[in-house]
Amino acid sequence: MDLLSFLRWYKPDELNYLGGGEFSTATHDSLKISNGKWHWFSRGIGGRTALDYLINVEGKTFTEAMHLVLSVKNQLYLSPEFSKPSRVKINYDKPDKPFDLPAKADDNDRAIAYLRSRGISIDIIKQCIRQGLIYQDKLHGNVVFVGKDISGKPRNAMLRGTGHGSNFKKDAPGSNKNYSFSYPAANHSDCLRVFESAIDLLSDMTIQKHETNTWSDVHRLSLGGLSANALDQYLLDHPEIRHITLCLDNDKPGLTAARELSAELIARGFIVKGELPLQGKDYNEFLCKYYEPERIKNSSIKHKSQKAER
Repeated sequence: MDLLSFLRWYKPDELNYLGGGEFSTATHDSLKISNGKWHWFSRGIGGRTALDYLINVEGKTFTEAMHLVLSVKNQLYLSPEFSKPSRVKINYDKPDKPFDLPAKADDNDRAIAYLRSRGISIDIIKQCIRQGLIYQDKLHGNVVFVGKDISGKPRNAMLRGTGHGSNFKKDAPGSNKNYSFSYPAANHSDCLRVFESAIDLLSDMTIQKHETNTWSDVHRLSLGGLSANALDQYLLDHPEIRHITLCLDNDKPGLTAARELSAELIARGFIVKGELPLQGKDYNEFLCKYYEPERIKNSSIKHKSQKAER
């Protein structure tokens, strides 16, 4: 059980909604819950499950934590009271703020240089720009990854810093978590490949382009983390999908999420497999190590009048 679901039923008063799908806890205001993960910034620890939280934050033993989680699950499934919607359930179809795409810059030079420095194919970058899936924001020169609904309307925007060594990440206010960055198949396909980040999705497309000179024969979706909201929405919008490949990170949170998602999807009738990168933690690390893409120095992506947001 993920921590947000657990606290919604066990201690709903412990949750403080911060907006944009992010929560903190009343006891520890530096402990943030977002995109299926939790992180206690003041202590430098985090995880995904309620079990991790109970052991590492509340100090319970494994046995105590497991009994508590199972108790909540049993109440959730067996008690009519627990079958009612949680008092703090968030409806992501109605964002807390109106959604508005960040203004576009006059060019995409910083965004292109940044993505090239991560090894992404220039052909794929240009195609995504033409389709309105990627662009450079005017204010800070960040790259913007756009999530669209089935009609092609933008509903989500993820901003990533383009400066050398920047770790800046932010969702545009009002972004709908159900619609994350994706690249639908060009033709009919019943296969979907799922990634944690937009960069990993683009890396997988680039790897396929290196090997086959094609990149759009299957559906691809980034979750923007480990939450299944975007996956559920994508499967609802694309009922033709039957085969799902989970390409999540090769780390503890990614492996745990892959096991849990796989069991749930198989129970729903999908054919599921996991596919870890052959090298590195994620598909971008594999791309950079295996194909050794040409690096673009920081000096080539500096912008004369703008600074990437940090």
